[in-house]
Amino acid sequence: MNIHYTLPQQSEAKRLSVVLMKQLNISNSMIKKLKAESLVMVNGEARYMNAVVSPGDEITVRLPDEAPPEYPVEKGNLTVLYEDELFIAVDKPAGILVHPSRSRFSGTLTNFVSGYLDGMAVHVVTRLDRDTRGVTLFAKNSYARALMGQIEMEKIYSGITCGEMKQRSGEIDLPIARVDPASMYRVVREDGQNAVTEYKVVKSLWFLGEKLNVVQFRLRTGRTHQIRVHCQAMGWPLLGDPMYCSPETQVLNEELGLAEQELTAKKLTFNHPVTGEKVDILSNYC
Repeated sequence: MNIHYTLPQQSEAKRLSVVLMKQLNISNSMIKKLKAESLVMVNGEARYMNAVVSPGDEITVRLPDEAPPEYPVEKGNLTVLYEDELFIAVDKPAGILVHPSRSRFSGTLTNFVSGYLDGMAVHVVTRLDRDTRGVTLFAKNSYARALMGQIEMEKIYSGITCGEMKQRSGEIDLPIARVDPASMYRVVREDGQNAVTEYKVVKSLWFLGEKLNVVQFRLRTGRTHQIRVHCQAMGWPLLGDPMYCSPETQVLNEELGLAEQELTAKKLTFNHPVTGEKVDILSNYC
């Protein structure tokens, strides 16, 4: 896979190695490998790392081949929301796992994305619970995955809560902990990890005697089940959630035939780590 970068016209001439480190965030160890295998070109010609590149020069880096995936490569229905040389974002349906595990090695979103990319190993950037739908971002190589670990991503979710929300907007700052090592269930507990969720009520309505609210959430931390745990702790759990529920939502879930939480990863925003351009990815489920 190749990375293309053009030195901006307003910049100064620089050594090629400096551009690779500063603009493309390529590590010293990777630069040594690129140098040894002559994998960097400037305007179509191989160049030494101490060569000076000028504004307008196009730099092409051929990333070393990665090992094939250890999981099955499968074809599946995918809705691609965004794709470039380094990343691909798809719209995850509810009820499908994001990546393989010891209990489920096939039939996951990762298997299908790898199949779409003709057997390329992919790296999960944003994880969603099995029954949460929406924007899921993958990196096409370990270099791209490492880049995303250095930048901020804004994650906006949309959900339906059940219960009276006294404040139309606010912040939930409650630590979250696993009940025990063998359980996936999380609770709010003083010894838990810091977890902060911002929320804003978009609209409210009454249904079967219960107050339902369409709520927009913004994650400031990324704990497992964070929105679901916080909503339950505040007394307004998500509709459809069989794990973090209340007696009221259990009745509604049964009446409506809901077996999965009403929660969508609505929007993902970040500045592209190579081009610097703002990337907005919006789910089709909203």
